[in-house]
Amino acid sequence: MSTYADASLIYYPSGYKAGKAYSLKPTDGSGDLTFTRASTATRVNSAGLIESVATGVPRIDFTSGCGKLLLEPQRSNSALYSSEFDNAYWVKSNATITANSTTSPDGTTNADTFLKTSALNTVSQVSKGIITSTGTYTFSVFLKDINSENVLLRLDANGNTCNTTFTFASKTFVSSGANFLSASYQELTNGWFRLMLTGNVTATNFVQAVTLYSNAINSSLYLYGFQVEAGSYPTSYIPTTTTAVTRVADSANKSGISSLIGQTQGTIFFELVIGASDSSSVSRNIGGISDGTGSNRIEIYRFNNTIQYDNITLGANQFSGIVFTLANFNTPLKIAISYSLNNVKTFINGVLVNTDVTALIPACSNLQVGVGRGGSAPYGGLVQSSMLFPTAKSDAELIALTTI
Repeated sequence: MSTYADASLIYYPSGYKAGKAYSLKPTDGSGDLTFTRASTATRVNSAGLIESVATGVPRIDFTSGCGKLLLEPQRSNSALYSSEFDNAYWVKSNATITANSTTSPDGTTNADTFLKTSALNTVSQVSKGIITSTGTYTFSVFLKDINSENVLLRLDANGNTCNTTFTFASKTFVSSGANFLSASYQELTNGWFRLMLTGNVTATNFVQAVTLYSNAINSSLYLYGFQVEAGSYPTSYIPTTTTAVTRVADSANKSGISSLIGQTQGTIFFELVIGASDSSSVSRNIGGISDGTGSNRIEIYRFNNTIQYDNITLGANQFSGIVFTLANFNTPLKIAISYSLNNVKTFINGVLVNTDVTALIPACSNLQVGVGRGGSAPYGGLVQSSMLFPTAKSDAELIALTTI
């Protein structure tokens, strides 16, 4: 199988401009993806630095080292003055902040120094009561160690706690609290880490704290980019100053390409990275083909820790159900759906995970990549590539196409 020769459409993150993500094939531009996002957003660029991307411009993100199309749901950062910890908005306890004292993850001198001024085993922290309603929240902050050894992140209110302690040298967490859900980190350039903590907020007025607890007096670290967002996993950094800021959802799709989509048989392929677990019990579409409505479609989507497959023809449900359960998040997936009358097969990472022997094949003219019909509920993750083939590939070809 020659992938390039056989495919009718190949998308790989490369060229882009406002409103468009260029496909490698067809070369005449007829398969270029239409991209929308009605707000600015940030990405990690090829130099490993955080940078702002203009409204409507696709984000090719290099967090993992290889550029991938970043697609995220709408999120808001509720923390004000997100990189101005010297501002009176932030409560400092047994600590001093020196503003703009080192180069931050965005490459400019706008990160602050946190200095512990209290004795051993006493709390030094930067905090603020931000959350005013219950639910699942994630907060994150960029930190660079100077001589602090470890740092405690805490969600705390009325004794309902969620804590994690991160040790810089070993890059490990020790977590506790009945409301704790998860903790993770991203390692950036020049010694910076983004630490992320998710917990259930069961009482309002939770306080988010960056705390140096067990370290000696004059322990210190650098701070940048504090974020509080409703949701069970972290998304890209949303800078704020005097007000909360919302980043609108990304959408990538292509309509009017019935000539590139096999109408009686074909194959749909996605290579992507699923984001962290989304416990919001909302269906997050990975993508597929449709006529732009819910009446005719073949698609895959995530629901919590599962991947599910839908085939709807003329409004009738031909097949719908779980085809794969994710053991781990933030791992690469290659997914292919090969379809023909009464023979639809789904392969994930080289393994046949589902066969549908009763499905009709709907007439489709649209491709969705990482997003559902009408641009709703993006799955939250990174797209490495997407392809359409006008023929149903054999099992051997599907195994070769999807093996990691």
